[in-house]
Amino acid sequence: MVRLLLALLFALSLRADCVAWVQPPLGSACFPDHPGIYWTSRYPASLPITGLNLTMDPTLADPAFKTGLDSNGVQRFFFALPGEYVLELFLYFANSETDSWVLEVSDKPVDTRFAASPLRLGPSNRPRVVSLIGVVRGGEDITVRSNSPGYAVVGARWTPRAAFENERVPQLLDRLRKLQADPFFENRLSSRAERMVELAELALRSRNPAAANEALLHLTRATYWIASENHQPRDTRRLVELFDEAAVRLPNHPVIRQMISAACAGTAPGLRGIPRGRWCDTIKPVPWDAPVDVPLEGAPAWAATQWQLRARLDAFTAWWVRRRQRANGELGGGWGDDVELLRHWGPLALGLGSEVAAEGIRRVADGVWNSGMLANGYDRRISDVEHSSEPTTDTLPLAVALAPADPAVRARLAETAACAPFWIVPQPDGQWRFRSSWFNCREHDPSPERALDVHLNTRALGPALWHAWLTRDPKLIELLARYGESWRKAQLDTSHGKPAGVFPPVLKSSDGSYLIGSQQWDKPQAEWDYYQWSPGSQESLTAFLRALQDLTGDSKWAQPAPAATESIPLDQIPAHMAATAAKLETQYATNFDLYTVEAIYTDRIAYALPANYARYLFGGEAPRGDRAPEFHVSWPAAKARFARAVLAAGRQSLSARLYSFEAEPATAAIRLWQLEKGNYQWECAGQRGAFVVETLPVEITVPIPPRAEAELRITRRP
Repeated sequence: MVRLLLALLFALSLRADCVAWVQPPLGSACFPDHPGIYWTSRYPASLPITGLNLTMDPTLADPAFKTGLDSNGVQRFFFALPGEYVLELFLYFANSETDSWVLEVSDKPVDTRFAASPLRLGPSNRPRVVSLIGVVRGGEDITVRSNSPGYAVVGARWTPRAAFENERVPQLLDRLRKLQADPFFENRLSSRAERMVELAELALRSRNPAAANEALLHLTRATYWIASENHQPRDTRRLVELFDEAAVRLPNHPVIRQMISAACAGTAPGLRGIPRGRWCDTIKPVPWDAPVDVPLEGAPAWAATQWQLRARLDAFTAWWVRRRQRANGELGGGWGDDVELLRHWGPLALGLGSEVAAEGIRRVADGVWNSGMLANGYDRRISDVEHSSEPTTDTLPLAVALAPADPAVRARLAETAACAPFWIVPQPDGQWRFRSSWFNCREHDPSPERALDVHLNTRALGPALWHAWLTRDPKLIELLARYGESWRKAQLDTSHGKPAGVFPPVLKSSDGSYLIGSQQWDKPQAEWDYYQWSPGSQESLTAFLRALQDLTGDSKWAQPAPAATESIPLDQIPAHMAATAAKLETQYATNFDLYTVEAIYTDRIAYALPANYARYLFGGEAPRGDRAPEFHVSWPAAKARFARAVLAAGRQSLSARLYSFEAEPATAAIRLWQLEKGNYQWECAGQRGAFVVETLPVEITVPIPPRAEAELRITRRP
């Protein structure tokens, strides 16, 4: 019998095997029990649990992993097979700030990735199946050391070292290459980052240096984007560990250099808590060239630096539009993330006249509208406003700004604006508020804990604000004003230590109270941390009330103007613009891949024009989908290549400076958004013209001399 058992164990040791400890379903490669590994400390009251959230990569998952045994605390196992194996022990648990799950082999920690760590407030911390990974040899004890009062032990899989190196690692790396190279591979889009982590963490156990280094590269890049996206301290901690290792093993790899240098420079969007100095003195960024298509000799500094910056931003955008964007408009991150790129393309298209940015905006906007994801002009799913509002708010207003006279685009805007009466309704206290923070156009989540009016609900109203601004629809304006009254009342309230003039970030829909699961007015426990107070939440509601002042003409809605509109003396504006553009151009002159091919989450790409530069392109804040138009100027794409600077803008006048890079006289088109009705004249390059403002916006064309500065002045005629 002993010889038979030893022979069986030897045979089993030649291949990978899996045990689930619960009767596996048909199609599973796992056994319900196995002599090679057995439980030595089974929790006496273990009960099978089913329906586990199995979101693992399909090459790692097994149908049996949807069940597990209810467990808690420390669990011990014994590994009986001779030889060396790579072990995957599958558990089911949620991220926790207090609980840890550490895999030990012979009482030595071998996987500490799931140690206790602070968590962001959010609903995404739900339990899932994860694997703890280690190397185990016959006769060794295996321990899951945890302080958790409840988790599930799902199963285990072990692969002999030779089979792991010769068969499994090549398969893992091949799949990693496919996921990295093609964001549309298996339509995984942004979820490929998590799948890459699962595959690479396993491949990292290879003893082949080349294979392990490739796994380290893939793991670092996937973890970089996950940490940027989720802002979870645990992900950041893991990224720092990988940077430590990569800085030693792959210090000259261009992707490693780009990720580490971006983290050191603070230009990696979303990364928080990355230590400075550990690698920053030795790992340098990767420069790239952006040829300028005009002669800069003789151009004033403000114009030359503007065109150099434009070349950088256009190069990023052209990569996305010409190389990555599909015919249906998709960019590879999923519509909900792809649309956020338009927040950068809008200022580029409307402020610098970029044709490629305008093309990209139109294709994304058309793609979303025709994708089937919308119903009644809004995301058909009932979801939180942060995510449900993006497909329309980030696309429709910018598409209208590009072509304000296009009836088809205006009709789309009107359809989405018509959702507002389904969202804003009278409440028991007589105020009008959103029913919920989770909704589509016609329905909402009825859960009492979601019956909240949050500051981000103003994002959903972005298309309605634009429609009201363009049409001056009295019924829509009245509805928006009723909604504003509730927030204005909350702004003036001083209960619970809230200062007067400051908005609470969340109101209870029924009565406007703002202590939500917390005694701190600024830190409601309302499911997401971005529902808590921030300067951005204050600014979004301030901008909404400013829009009401413009729409109603009533001064009671008056709010402070954005800080970026603080004036700079006219004679200092060109120098200020030159310095700002030069600094930005230097920032964007390195790490091209992080803005393009390396990106996994398309909403983590950031090359926006800062407010202190955009205001000299637009005469105010840049166009945004979640704000009513406050800008004075936009610049349609033109054949002539020219730099532009808005020096002063008001309701009855405007002054700007233009510089043409063309060798022949040319013309510049300018779209005016804020002038009062009346008769106007323009003067530019020694020529004059007249125009009438009846409806906004209005477009005029002015001459610009070759390779010379010209002053444009617009004034109202008596």
